[in-house]
Amino acid sequence: MPFIAVCPYCQAGRVRAPESALGMTAPCPKCQNSFTLIDSGETYEQAKERSGHRPRPKLATKATPPAPKPKPVDESTPPPFETDEHTAVAEPTVLSEPRLWVPELRVPLVEDSKVTDPVRAPTLIAFTLAGLGLILSQLPYGRFGTVGLAAVGLIIAATCWIAAQKPLLPAAATLLNFAVLVIAFLLPSWLGLSSWRPRPVDKDAHAVRTYGKEGVEKFTGDWIPAEKGWQLDDAKVAVRNTSLGPVELTGPKGEKRWSRKQYLHVRVRVGNGGVARLIEFKGWPTNTVRLTDNAGRALQPATIETGWEAPTRVESASLPPGRAADQVFVFEAPAGQIEYLRLELPGTAFGANEPVRFQIAASQIKSGPSQ
Repeated sequence: MPFIAVCPYCQAGRVRAPESALGMTAPCPKCQNSFTLIDSGETYEQAKERSGHRPRPKLATKATPPAPKPKPVDESTPPPFETDEHTAVAEPTVLSEPRLWVPELRVPLVEDSKVTDPVRAPTLIAFTLAGLGLILSQLPYGRFGTVGLAAVGLIIAATCWIAAQKPLLPAAATLLNFAVLVIAFLLPSWLGLSSWRPRPVDKDAHAVRTYGKEGVEKFTGDWIPAEKGWQLDDAKVAVRNTSLGPVELTGPKGEKRWSRKQYLHVRVRVGNGGVARLIEFKGWPTNTVRLTDNAGRALQPATIETGWEAPTRVESASLPPGRAADQVFVFEAPAGQIEYLRLELPGTAFGANEPVRFQIAASQIKSGPSQ
Protein backbone atom coordinates (compact mmCIF):
# COMPACT_ATOMS: atom_id res chain seq x y z
CA MET A 1 0.00 0.00 0.00
CA PRO A 2 1.75 3.25 -1.04
CA PHE A 3 1.99 6.16 1.41
CA ILE A 4 2.88 9.85 1.31
CA ALA A 5 5.94 11.11 3.27
CA VAL A 6 6.24 14.85 3.99
CA CYS A 7 9.64 16.56 4.10
CA PRO A 8 10.19 17.75 7.72
CA TYR A 9 12.50 20.58 6.57
CA CYS A 10 10.39 22.57 4.10
CA GLN A 11 6.96 20.96 4.74
CA ALA A 12 6.24 21.37 1.00
CA GLY A 13 7.99 18.49 -0.68
CA ARG A 14 6.26 15.08 -0.65
CA VAL A 15 7.39 11.62 -1.66
CA ARG A 16 5.03 8.75 -2.56
CA ALA A 17 6.52 5.37 -1.75
CA PRO A 18 5.41 1.79 -1.17
CA GLU A 19 4.99 0.47 2.35
CA SER A 20 8.23 -1.52 2.06
CA ALA A 21 10.17 1.77 1.86
CA LEU A 22 9.31 2.85 5.42
CA GLY A 23 12.44 3.94 7.26
CA MET A 24 14.44 4.48 4.09
CA THR A 25 15.93 7.80 2.99
CA ALA A 26 14.79 9.89 0.04
CA PRO A 27 15.65 13.42 -1.23
CA CYS A 28 13.03 16.14 -1.03
CA PRO A 29 11.98 17.35 -4.51
CA LYS A 30 11.71 20.91 -3.14
CA CYS A 31 14.68 21.56 -0.83
CA GLN A 32 16.82 18.55 -1.85
CA ASN A 33 17.42 17.55 1.81
CA SER A 34 17.43 13.82 2.50
CA PHE A 35 14.98 12.65 5.12
CA THR A 36 13.60 9.41 6.50
CA LEU A 37 10.37 8.23 4.92
CA ILE A 38 7.55 8.20 7.47
CA ASP A 39 3.83 7.82 6.67
CA SER A 40 2.19 11.23 7.05
CA GLY A 41 -1.34 9.85 6.74
CA GLU A 42 -2.14 11.91 3.64
CA THR A 43 -3.72 10.44 0.52
CA TYR A 44 -2.49 11.09 -2.96
CA GLU A 45 -5.42 13.46 -3.64
CA GLN A 46 -4.80 15.42 -0.43
CA ALA A 47 -1.14 15.78 -1.31
CA LYS A 48 -2.10 17.26 -4.68
CA GLU A 49 -4.54 19.73 -3.09
CA ARG A 50 -2.04 20.91 -0.48
CA SER A 51 0.65 21.38 -3.06
CA GLY A 52 -1.71 23.80 -4.96
CA HIS A 53 -2.17 21.77 -8.16
CA ARG A 54 -3.60 23.78 -11.06
CA PRO A 55 -4.01 22.43 -14.61
CA ARG A 56 -1.63 24.08 -17.04
CA PRO A 57 -3.14 25.95 -20.01
CA LYS A 58 -2.35 24.47 -23.36
CA LEU A 59 0.03 26.57 -25.42
CA ALA A 60 0.16 26.72 -29.21
CA THR A 61 3.11 24.78 -30.42
CA LYS A 62 4.48 23.68 -33.70
CA ALA A 63 3.22 20.48 -35.06
CA THR A 64 5.23 17.66 -33.85
CA PRO A 65 5.22 14.13 -34.98
CA PRO A 66 3.04 11.97 -32.89
CA ALA A 67 4.79 10.33 -29.99
CA PRO A 68 5.08 6.61 -30.04
CA LYS A 69 2.48 4.87 -28.05
CA PRO A 70 3.73 3.63 -24.72
CA LYS A 71 3.58 0.02 -23.87
CA PRO A 72 0.45 -1.00 -22.11
CA VAL A 73 0.70 -0.88 -18.32
CA ASP A 74 -1.22 -2.93 -15.88
CA GLU A 75 -3.28 -0.26 -14.09
CA SER A 76 -4.52 -2.62 -11.41
CA THR A 77 -1.17 -2.31 -9.61
CA PRO A 78 0.19 1.23 -9.07
CA PRO A 79 3.80 1.84 -9.89
CA PRO A 80 6.15 1.53 -6.92
CA PHE A 81 7.03 5.23 -7.12
CA GLU A 82 5.32 8.08 -8.91
CA THR A 83 6.57 11.55 -9.59
CA ASP A 84 4.25 14.45 -10.14
CA GLU A 85 5.80 17.84 -10.57
CA HIS A 86 2.60 19.52 -9.42
CA THR A 87 2.47 17.59 -6.16
CA ALA A 88 6.24 17.69 -5.76
CA VAL A 89 6.38 13.89 -5.45
CA ALA A 90 9.75 12.36 -6.34
CA GLU A 91 11.14 8.89 -6.43
CA PRO A 92 13.21 8.15 -3.28
CA THR A 93 16.72 6.87 -3.26
CA VAL A 94 16.36 3.36 -1.94
CA LEU A 95 19.21 2.04 0.19
CA SER A 96 20.02 -1.55 0.68
CA GLU A 97 19.24 -1.16 4.40
CA PRO A 98 17.35 1.53 6.33
CA ARG A 99 19.73 4.20 7.63
CA LEU A 100 19.34 5.44 11.17
CA TRP A 101 20.40 8.96 12.07
CA VAL A 102 22.55 9.03 15.20
CA PRO A 103 23.66 12.42 16.54
CA GLU A 104 27.41 12.82 16.74
CA LEU A 105 28.64 13.28 20.27
CA ARG A 106 31.45 15.82 20.52
CA VAL A 107 33.48 15.63 23.69
CA PRO A 108 35.55 18.77 24.33
CA LEU A 109 39.21 18.19 24.74
CA VAL A 110 40.47 18.91 28.25
CA GLU A 111 44.00 20.07 28.82
CA ASP A 112 46.21 17.87 30.93
CA SER A 113 46.69 20.65 33.51
CA LYS A 114 42.94 20.73 34.13
CA VAL A 115 42.44 17.01 34.48
CA THR A 116 41.54 16.15 38.07
CA ASP A 117 44.57 14.71 39.82
CA PRO A 118 43.59 12.62 42.85
CA VAL A 119 46.83 13.43 44.69
CA ARG A 120 46.82 17.17 44.09
CA ALA A 121 44.67 18.08 47.11
CA PRO A 122 46.70 15.97 49.59
CA THR A 123 49.89 17.45 48.14
CA LEU A 124 48.64 20.97 48.77
CA ILE A 125 47.72 19.95 52.31
CA ALA A 126 51.29 18.71 52.83
CA PHE A 127 52.67 22.08 51.64
CA THR A 128 50.28 23.87 54.02
CA LEU A 129 51.34 21.75 56.99
CA ALA A 130 54.99 22.62 56.38
CA GLY A 131 54.20 26.34 56.28
CA LEU A 132 52.06 26.19 59.42
CA GLY A 133 54.83 24.32 61.19
CA LEU A 134 57.32 27.10 60.44
CA ILE A 135 54.90 29.73 61.73
CA LEU A 136 54.12 27.70 64.84
CA SER A 137 57.83 27.48 65.71
CA GLN A 138 57.80 31.17 66.67
CA LEU A 139 55.24 30.63 69.43
CA PRO A 140 56.08 29.52 72.97
CA TYR A 141 56.58 25.76 72.99
CA GLY A 142 55.63 25.81 69.33
CA ARG A 143 58.55 23.58 68.34
CA PHE A 144 56.52 20.52 69.33
CA GLY A 145 53.72 21.57 66.98
CA THR A 146 56.31 22.20 64.25
CA VAL A 147 57.63 18.67 64.51
CA GLY A 148 54.13 17.17 64.60
CA LEU A 149 52.82 19.06 61.57
CA ALA A 150 55.98 18.44 59.53
CA ALA A 151 55.86 14.71 60.34
CA VAL A 152 52.24 14.42 59.21
CA GLY A 153 53.00 16.46 56.09
CA LEU A 154 55.98 14.23 55.30
CA ILE A 155 53.85 11.07 55.48
CA ILE A 156 51.12 12.55 53.26
CA ALA A 157 53.59 13.93 50.70
CA ALA A 158 55.58 10.68 50.53
CA THR A 159 52.40 8.68 49.96
CA CYS A 160 51.33 11.02 47.16
CA TRP A 161 54.80 10.82 45.65
CA ILE A 162 54.50 7.05 45.35
CA ALA A 163 50.98 7.12 43.87
CA ALA A 164 51.28 10.18 41.60
CA GLN A 165 51.63 9.98 37.82
CA LYS A 166 53.36 13.35 37.85
CA PRO A 167 55.54 13.22 40.98
CA LEU A 168 57.04 16.72 40.76
CA LEU A 169 54.78 18.48 43.28
CA PRO A 170 54.57 15.55 45.75
CA ALA A 171 58.37 15.26 45.65
CA ALA A 172 58.75 18.96 46.43
CA ALA A 173 56.28 18.69 49.32
CA THR A 174 58.17 15.68 50.69
CA LEU A 175 61.51 17.48 50.58
CA LEU A 176 60.03 20.62 52.17
CA ASN A 177 58.55 18.75 55.15
CA PHE A 178 61.74 16.75 55.55
CA ALA A 179 63.78 19.97 55.57
CA VAL A 180 61.52 21.46 58.26
CA LEU A 181 62.05 18.38 60.43
CA VAL A 182 65.83 18.50 59.97
CA ILE A 183 65.99 22.20 60.84
CA ALA A 184 63.71 21.81 63.87
CA PHE A 185 65.79 18.92 65.26
CA LEU A 186 69.36 19.61 64.17
CA LEU A 187 69.47 23.34 63.40
CA PRO A 188 66.92 24.97 65.72
CA SER A 189 68.98 28.16 65.86
CA TRP A 190 67.94 28.86 62.24
CA LEU A 191 64.40 29.32 63.58
CA GLY A 192 65.55 31.28 66.61
CA LEU A 193 65.05 28.28 68.92
CA SER A 194 67.29 26.90 71.61
CA SER A 195 68.82 23.45 71.44
CA TRP A 196 66.77 20.38 72.35
CA ARG A 197 69.52 19.30 74.69
CA PRO A 198 69.13 20.81 78.15
CA ARG A 199 71.88 23.19 79.06
CA PRO A 200 74.12 22.21 81.94
CA VAL A 201 72.86 23.73 85.15
CA ASP A 202 74.97 26.65 86.25
CA LYS A 203 75.30 26.50 89.99
CA ASP A 204 75.83 30.23 90.12
CA ALA A 205 72.98 31.09 87.72
CA HIS A 206 70.43 31.49 90.52
CA ALA A 207 72.64 33.20 93.06
CA VAL A 208 72.83 36.62 94.64
CA ARG A 209 75.15 39.06 92.86
CA THR A 210 76.23 42.63 93.35
CA TYR A 211 76.21 45.40 90.75
CA GLY A 212 77.72 48.81 90.58
CA LYS A 213 79.93 50.95 88.40
CA GLU A 214 82.22 47.98 87.76
CA GLY A 215 79.32 45.82 86.53
CA VAL A 216 77.79 42.65 87.97
CA GLU A 217 79.95 40.54 90.24
CA LYS A 218 79.51 37.34 92.13
CA PHE A 219 78.70 37.94 95.82
CA THR A 220 80.83 35.99 98.28
CA GLY A 221 80.20 37.72 101.63
CA ASP A 222 77.21 38.08 103.92
CA TRP A 223 76.58 41.83 103.73
CA ILE A 224 76.66 43.95 100.59
CA PRO A 225 78.21 47.43 100.88
CA ALA A 226 75.52 50.07 100.52
CA GLU A 227 77.34 51.71 97.60
CA LYS A 228 76.55 48.60 95.56
CA GLY A 229 73.28 46.95 94.67
CA TRP A 230 71.78 43.52 95.40
CA GLN A 231 70.59 41.40 92.44
CA LEU A 232 68.92 37.99 92.16
CA ASP A 233 67.88 37.05 88.63
CA ASP A 234 65.96 40.10 87.38
CA ALA A 235 65.17 41.63 90.80
CA LYS A 236 67.43 44.48 91.87
CA VAL A 237 67.54 46.27 95.26
CA ALA A 238 69.68 49.28 96.22
CA VAL A 239 69.98 51.78 99.08
CA ARG A 240 69.39 55.14 97.46
CA ASN A 241 70.36 57.38 100.38
CA THR A 242 70.68 57.42 104.17
CA SER A 243 70.39 60.61 106.23
CA LEU A 244 70.09 61.69 109.86
CA GLY A 245 67.86 64.69 110.48
CA PRO A 246 64.26 65.90 110.50
CA VAL A 247 61.74 64.21 108.22
CA GLU A 248 58.68 65.62 106.52
CA LEU A 249 55.48 64.60 108.30
CA THR A 250 51.94 64.44 106.94
CA GLY A 251 49.00 65.51 109.09
CA PRO A 252 45.40 64.24 109.18
CA LYS A 253 44.15 66.89 106.74
CA GLY A 254 47.08 66.58 104.37
CA GLU A 255 49.11 69.20 106.17
CA LYS A 256 52.87 68.84 105.94
CA ARG A 257 55.64 69.98 108.26
CA TRP A 258 59.12 68.97 109.28
CA SER A 259 59.67 67.06 112.51
CA ARG A 260 61.45 68.76 115.40
CA LYS A 261 63.20 65.51 116.23
CA GLN A 262 65.95 63.92 114.22
CA TYR A 263 65.36 60.49 112.72
CA LEU A 264 67.38 58.04 110.66
CA HIS A 265 65.94 58.10 107.16
CA VAL A 266 66.70 55.18 104.73
CA ARG A 267 65.38 55.08 101.15
CA VAL A 268 65.44 51.70 99.36
CA ARG A 269 64.68 51.17 95.66
CA VAL A 270 63.40 47.92 94.09
CA GLY A 271 63.72 47.57 90.30
CA ASN A 272 63.13 45.09 87.50
CA GLY A 273 66.32 44.45 85.54
CA GLY A 274 64.90 41.69 83.32
CA VAL A 275 63.34 41.75 79.86
CA ALA A 276 60.12 39.74 80.20
CA ARG A 277 58.98 38.95 83.73
CA LEU A 278 56.66 41.23 85.69
CA ILE A 279 57.74 41.70 89.31
CA GLU A 280 55.01 42.18 91.88
CA PHE A 281 56.42 44.38 94.65
CA LYS A 282 54.27 44.20 97.80
CA GLY A 283 56.34 46.47 100.04
CA TRP A 284 57.92 45.70 103.44
CA PRO A 285 55.91 46.02 106.62
CA THR A 286 57.84 47.90 109.28
CA ASN A 287 57.91 44.94 111.66
CA THR A 288 59.68 42.77 109.02
CA VAL A 289 62.63 45.17 108.54
CA ARG A 290 65.65 44.85 110.84
CA LEU A 291 68.31 47.59 111.30
CA THR A 292 71.23 47.11 113.74
CA ASP A 293 74.42 49.03 114.51
CA ASN A 294 77.94 47.68 114.67
CA ALA A 295 77.36 46.69 118.36
CA GLY A 296 74.39 44.56 117.38
CA ARG A 297 71.81 46.89 118.88
CA ALA A 298 68.54 47.08 116.95
CA LEU A 299 67.22 50.48 115.97
CA GLN A 300 63.50 50.85 116.58
CA PRO A 301 61.03 52.24 114.06
CA ALA A 302 60.39 55.95 114.54
CA THR A 303 57.73 57.00 117.02
CA ILE A 304 55.78 59.85 115.44
CA GLU A 305 53.46 62.12 117.42
CA THR A 306 49.77 61.24 117.21
CA GLY A 307 47.98 62.37 114.07
CA TRP A 308 51.12 62.67 112.00
CA GLU A 309 52.77 60.10 109.75
CA ALA A 310 56.21 59.68 108.31
CA PRO A 311 56.60 58.72 104.61
CA THR A 312 57.18 55.04 105.27
CA ARG A 313 54.34 53.37 103.41
CA VAL A 314 54.50 52.16 99.82
CA GLU A 315 51.65 50.93 97.69
CA SER A 316 51.85 47.56 95.94
CA ALA A 317 53.34 48.01 92.51
CA SER A 318 53.64 45.86 89.39
CA LEU A 319 57.08 46.45 87.98
CA PRO A 320 57.57 45.72 84.27
CA PRO A 321 61.12 45.51 82.88
CA GLY A 322 62.99 48.75 83.44
CA ARG A 323 60.67 50.11 86.12
CA ALA A 324 61.38 50.65 89.86
CA ALA A 325 59.64 51.68 93.10
CA ASP A 326 61.00 53.29 96.30
CA GLN A 327 60.16 52.68 99.94
CA VAL A 328 61.27 54.90 102.83
CA PHE A 329 62.10 53.63 106.35
CA VAL A 330 62.29 55.95 109.34
CA PHE A 331 64.07 54.76 112.50
CA GLU A 332 64.99 56.33 115.79
CA ALA A 333 68.41 57.95 115.68
CA PRO A 334 71.25 55.66 116.79
CA ALA A 335 72.74 56.30 120.23
CA GLY A 336 76.39 57.29 120.35
CA GLN A 337 79.01 56.87 117.70
CA ILE A 338 78.61 54.06 115.17
CA GLU A 339 80.90 52.53 112.58
CA TYR A 340 78.22 51.04 110.36
CA LEU A 341 74.59 49.93 110.22
CA ARG A 342 73.25 46.64 108.86
CA LEU A 343 69.87 46.60 107.10
CA GLU A 344 68.11 43.26 106.50
CA LEU A 345 65.04 43.03 104.28
CA PRO A 346 63.06 39.84 103.46
CA GLY A 347 63.02 38.92 99.76
CA THR A 348 59.42 37.72 99.94
CA ALA A 349 58.26 41.27 99.25
CA PHE A 350 59.11 40.75 95.54
CA GLY A 351 58.96 36.95 95.26
CA ALA A 352 62.53 35.98 96.24
CA ASN A 353 63.56 33.46 98.87
CA GLU A 354 66.90 35.08 99.66
CA PRO A 355 67.04 37.98 102.18
CA VAL A 356 68.53 41.34 101.18
CA ARG A 357 71.41 42.44 103.44
CA PHE A 358 73.17 45.79 103.24
CA GLN A 359 75.94 47.26 105.35
CA ILE A 360 75.81 51.05 105.54
CA ALA A 361 79.06 52.72 106.58
CA ALA A 362 78.93 55.69 108.95
CA SER A 363 80.52 57.84 106.28
CA GLN A 364 77.52 57.19 104.02
CA ILE A 365 75.04 58.62 106.52
CA LYS A 366 74.40 62.25 105.60
CA SER A 367 73.26 64.93 108.02
CA GLY A 368 70.26 67.08 107.27
CA PRO A 369 66.61 66.76 106.19
CA SER A 370 65.62 63.60 104.37
CA GLN A 371 65.35 63.71 100.62
